[in-house]
Amino acid sequence: MNNNTPEKRYCDACGHKGSDADASDTESYCDACMETVAYPVEDVCPECGATNCMMLACPECGGNYSLDEDIEEHNALVNGAHCEL
Repeated sequence: MNNNTPEKRYCDACGHKGSDADASDTESYCDACMETVAYPVEDVCPECGATNCMMLACPECGGNYSLDEDIEEHNALVNGAHCEL
């Protein structure tokens, strides 16, 4: 993975495809409660209070803007990425 180039993304809800740079800059998606919320100042969901769960939101519908590569999800699980309630 090259950290200097935007990752390819797709929206789980509407199927929009793009890159990190295309993500919403006004909304964020909470991976814990699955709500789209106003982009928080800190990595804390204003809806459910979960920490370390704020994800990129789709610029089209606000849905979860996932990495468009299965290997990235696998690496996150192997490295112990998780939400803290």
